[in-house]
Amino acid sequence: MSEETDTTDTPESEGLSGKERRALRAEGQRMEVGANIGKQGLSATAVANVEHRLAKNHLVKVQLPKSSPDERKAMAQDLATRVGGELISGIGHKYLIYREVRQGPK
Repeated sequence: MSEETDTTDTPESEGLSGKERRALRAEGQRMEVGANIGKQGLSATAVANVEHRLAKNHLVKVQLPKSSPDERKAMAQDLATRVGGELISGIGHKYLIYREVRQGPK
């Protein structure tokens, strides 16, 4: 198999049940890539782009640059932490990041 699969299903996850994670992964399969991270890595602009997309939608698909699988996973985890989200899954160069949509005062 040429692509690794990382579902990051850990029991100590931040409150999402397995059923919720499966639903998010299914939703993510139908999504287009929402943000591309280039060779520069996690620049302020790249993080701001993901932050902006998560403000509108609870789930974003991110494509990371070519690097080793461990480096990609670390970069995806770092990105999720920076935007206050949770890494849901990753296959190859594409990762799903989830964050609850923050509601402003009405």
